[in-house]
Amino acid sequence: MKTLSLVGRVAALALLAEVIVTPGLWWPDGLLAPIPVWASAAPNLAAWRALTALLCLGCAWAVVDGGRRALMCALGLLLVRCGVDRVLWQPYVLEQCALLAGACFVDDAREEDVTEALRWLLGLVFVWGGAHKWNDSFLADGLDWVPFALPRGAAHAVAIGEVALGLAAIVPRARPLARYGVVAFSLLVGATLLLARRNPAVLPWNLSHVPLALLLLRDGSLRKAARHPFAWGVALVFGALPFAYPLGWPPYLALRVYTADSLRALYFVLSGY
Repeated sequence: MKTLSLVGRVAALALLAEVIVTPGLWWPDGLLAPIPVWASAAPNLAAWRALTALLCLGCAWAVVDGGRRALMCALGLLLVRCGVDRVLWQPYVLEQCALLAGACFVDDAREEDVTEALRWLLGLVFVWGGAHKWNDSFLADGLDWVPFALPRGAAHAVAIGEVALGLAAIVPRARPLARYGVVAFSLLVGATLLLARRNPAVLPWNLSHVPLALLLLRDGSLRKAARHPFAWGVALVFGALPFAYPLGWPPYLALRVYTADSLRALYFVLSGY
C-alpha cells in the first residue's frame, strides 16, 4: 500500500512540475495548444486554463494526502484535461495517467499484482524511449546540444542502451541491476539538461523515474500479475508505443515540450494528425 501511494504521489508531483515549466502547453495562449479533440465543442481558453488550475489543486491534494480518493480525483481531472486537448496525448502524460490509475488500487487485496504491472510500465516506457530515438533525425544530430564531447555513435548507444534498460526492468531476475541503471540514467539525463540549460520540461519526467526505481526492489511474479486486468492494459498500451513511430506517428510528439520551439512544434503536431 505504501509503495502504490508513493507512486501516485510521484506522478502527481511530476505533473505539477510539468505544468509549471511548460505554461504554453498547459495554460494555452492559442498559438500552439490546445488542439481540441472536438472542434465544435471546444471550450474557450479561459475554460482550458480553469481545467488546468483544477488539475493543479487535485495533484497537490494527491501529493499531500496520498490516499485513494485524492489519487482518483487527480486522475479524473487529468483525464478530463487530456480529453479535450490532443496536444497532451503524449507518452509522458500517458505514463502518469497509468501510474495514477495503478495507485488508485492502494486498498485492493491484489496490490502486488498491480505493483508488478507498474514495473512493466516503467520498463516499457524505457523501451519506448530508446525505440522512438531510432530515427534519422536523432541518430544524425540528436545529441549535438550536449555540452561535452561524446564519442562517435553515442546516439546509437543511447537508443540501444535505453531499450536494454527497459527490458531489464521487465525481467524479474535482471531487476537488481536495472534499478541502478534507471537511477543512473535519469540522473545523468537530468544533470546534462541542467548543464545545457535545455528542455526543462523533460526534467520532471526524467527525475520522477528516480523514486519510481523503488518498484524494482522486489522480483515480483510475471505469471501472477498477468491475471490482473490492469496488467493487460499496461502491456497492450505501452507495449504498442515502441511501434508508434514506424507506423507513422511523428518522431517527437508535441515538440514544444522538448524544444520550446513553437514553429517546429506546430509543424510536427499538425502533421501528425
